[in-house]
Amino acid sequence: MKYTSSSTLLVLLATLSLVSVIAPAPRANACSLHSSTPPMHLQSTPPPESAAEPEPEAPANAELAAPPTGTEAEAEAPPESGAEPLAGPASEAEAPRWSLARSLQLGLSARTRNLRFGDEERGHAELSEYTLLLGARVQLPGPVGVGLSLPLARRGLSLPNGARERTSGLGDVGLQADLALQTLWELPFRAELQLGLLLPTAPMSTRGDGEYLHPDVQPGAGVFAPRAGLLLGARAARRVDLLLQTDVIWAPESPDGVQRSATLRVDPALYLQTLPDLRLALALPLRHEWEARSSGQLEALTGGTLLSVEPRLSWSMTRQLTLLGGVSIPVVQALRGGARERVSAFAAIQFLPSF
Repeated sequence: MKYTSSSTLLVLLATLSLVSVIAPAPRANACSLHSSTPPMHLQSTPPPESAAEPEPEAPANAELAAPPTGTEAEAEAPPESGAEPLAGPASEAEAPRWSLARSLQLGLSARTRNLRFGDEERGHAELSEYTLLLGARVQLPGPVGVGLSLPLARRGLSLPNGARERTSGLGDVGLQADLALQTLWELPFRAELQLGLLLPTAPMSTRGDGEYLHPDVQPGAGVFAPRAGLLLGARAARRVDLLLQTDVIWAPESPDGVQRSATLRVDPALYLQTLPDLRLALALPLRHEWEARSSGQLEALTGGTLLSVEPRLSWSMTRQLTLLGGVSIPVVQALRGGARERVSAFAAIQFLPSF
């Protein structure tokens, strides 16, 4: 089975810059919807070959047969995206009868993030973030899967004037539905349409005087934020899979008067099955953010583009339990406002109850 993050992994950052002793405090590119969406590495991954039936050896003089298409088990990505073999689904006669026990997927993931932003005139600020994501997904009969994600986050922001702000608690809960196009059209490769929605479940935090906290520590956006994505996958060789995922997320103006940056993400990844239960991956995630708006006006020092290198590792301990982790290393940073992402890390556990 396959997971998709369609649900959500982080909370949205919001608006309102505080006033420092000299000039308005800098606003980070973290004030974007990308912080509230699940990371790409948690949204999908090819099924491990270890779960497939052993392939008989071909005679030395025989032509190479087509590689196996994989199975329903998946080695990576927290709950939320159906799990179809890369080369399409089995026939109806071969498909097992649907049951919740075989269709439920659970996941728990953790991520760290650190961002420095600002300039000499406004001063520098630093944002730290720790997020825990609980997720569940059910593959419905047919090509449709639905998921729910529950993010818990803790954020801290150090401002140029020495002030510190912190928030912790529930973020914006995410809903997602995914449609396996290869099932509908019998495609020879994996293709999936993903639609999601962030719900305004996190409160907009305020200080004692009633003013909103700095946008980069807000636990949510206070509005409904839709997301749409497409995933493509193909088997390149016997133990090599290629995946390409892209999505875009947008939100209207929040109650604090700020409209967060719309975000486009493109995530190409190569997966290599090194051992029966061990999978390595190398991804080059690209993120582009448009400028945020405050009271209808563009925030010139927000938005930009970031390209990272992301090695990933997953270990299928059993058919029901998979561990995964990795790091994200920024290599090209073209973020406005002096923003600089630092190396971040993630870890996750995926569990198939099979009760």
